[in-house]
Amino acid sequence: MKQLSIFNRLVFLLNALAALLLLFACVAPYISPDIFSFLPLLSLILPYLIFANIVFLLFWMFKRKRQLLISLSVILLAYFTQETIVKFFNPNDLVEDSHISILTFNSHGSRGVGWSRNPQYSREIGDLVIAENPDIVCFQEFSRTMDRKLKQYPYKYQTPFYNDKSRQAIYSK
Repeated sequence: MKQLSIFNRLVFLLNALAALLLLFACVAPYISPDIFSFLPLLSLILPYLIFANIVFLLFWMFKRKRQLLISLSVILLAYFTQETIVKFFNPNDLVEDSHISILTFNSHGSRGVGWSRNPQYSREIGDLVIAENPDIVCFQEFSRTMDRKLKQYPYKYQTPFYNDKSRQAIYSK
């Protein structure tokens, strides 16, 4: 870096920052958001980070400086890891004969619109789910009374019930 002018040093500093951010964006899918909560946000600007590093790569190539290795290395890393972030269409990935059905429903705590205490409403929700027979059912404002009606779904997740707040539930076959 001794041979770089002040302008080139500033460009190198910006290049290092863009490369570091792209590196973080590439490893974000492998790190829990509980540890670093800002990492998933970098995936939103991933195309801009790749573009910036390509511009820096071209700049250093034009200048014939070895600083191009920084951008080149993170661009290559992004090329091999970006499929976890950006999925491109591949016709070979299509599955012809299978499908999955999802039903999502805001059940208003199984009380109905207007928060009436009509037990018929809970029965109607259960009948709807049984009639539609989806592979996955997602409920917002879920009531535990629905749990008995959904025995055909062996896998389930329900958010914990805290301080009379509404719950969410996911059922799957």
